[in-house]
Amino acid sequence: MTGYREWHAWTDLEGMPVLMSLYRPAIWPRWEAMKASCLKTDLGLWVRGRPAGHRAPDGSCQCGLYAHRFPDFEPVAPNAPHRYVRGLVLGWGKYVLGSLGWRAELARPVAILSSPGLEEWVEHAADLYGLEVATSFPGLRTAA
Repeated sequence: MTGYREWHAWTDLEGMPVLMSLYRPAIWPRWEAMKASCLKTDLGLWVRGRPAGHRAPDGSCQCGLYAHRFPDFEPVAPNAPHRYVRGLVLGWGKYVLGSLGWRAELARPVAILSSPGLEEWVEHAADLYGLEVATSFPGLRTAA
């Protein structure tokens, strides 16, 4: 499956670009798939490093790697001081379909959208992650 998502455009301690998940402090790995895991406890709390009793994603939970079905989704925080980038991901393995997109067990970015003011960061990230760089949403669609 293909889908669209947004990441924090972070730089690690060595000055290298990393794609950081928006809601959990998780850095997407370079040149390989990100694997989803559920960290929800019986109390409904999210705990790092303690997997839940099911494989992610699960239809009765919120776990999984999220992607939107269409590229024109609303930005998570359009006026936030953080830098965001959008891209195209491939998802596979176990999945749950939703009205606006999907959650998958495994996903890997394949293309990134160039962003004003982040062109150099995007080019460097694309090299490190093995991504195509697109200048428009139609360009992202053809990257897969």
